[in-house]
Amino acid sequence: MGKFLDEYKKELDNESMQFMFLCSKSDLHMLVEGYKKKCNLPELARLGALTLVFGYKRLFMKICANVEKYSNEFLELIKATENNFALLENWVIQFISKIRDDEARKLLEEFWQQRKTEFDLQNFTISQLI
Repeated sequence: MGKFLDEYKKELDNESMQFMFLCSKSDLHMLVEGYKKKCNLPELARLGALTLVFGYKRLFMKICANVEKYSNEFLELIKATENNFALLENWVIQFISKIRDDEARKLLEEFWQQRKTEFDLQNFTISQLI
């Protein structure tokens, strides 16, 4: 069990560093400190949805753990994207536009264009991200 947990923690650390590299200063602050205040739940839900879009599932679980006492509200905010793909796409486009590294921004723009072809846009559900 110890080896599994060590491997999971290593993967979580890798995901966290990769995602933090992409974050704007305000998103980074929200990710690191935002879970301490309930009023930040909408922003944390946005970041949670983005972690799923970009495949950072361990980081999503970490965010869920951080907002544990507000988990129902947090998940409801993420579910607001169901049948509202435009909301999710807006979050993604805004996030990508704030990436400071030009090469990373280009790669994520390409990734997003490919990724959204996988979704049923008319009947979008959050489970399509998983």
